[in-house]
Amino acid sequence: MLSKSKVAEIADQVLRRTLGQHGYDHAEVRFGDDHDGAPSIFIDAFFREGSDATPGQATLTSITGLSSAFRGQGEDRFPYFRARFVGDEIGVE
Repeated sequence: MLSKSKVAEIADQVLRRTLGQHGYDHAEVRFGDDHDGAPSIFIDAFFREGSDATPGQATLTSITGLSSAFRGQGEDRFPYFRARFVGDEIGVE
């Protein structure tokens, strides 16, 4: 399994490439279990103020890019992705 810092580095590289033109600013990464108890990676991508919702194709490219990049490094945890925009209300999990 990759370290949190390595996962964050890879995530930022992928997201800058796929979402940079749509206002991507930074990502926050955490590890935890998903709803079935499987070890997972949770990635929140934060966007600059004034950014609009990302086009579906850009989001899909980001998700598949993250998954491929992690698998290419031997990571087997599933990456969950969320886009966060200024003004979003973030619930307690």
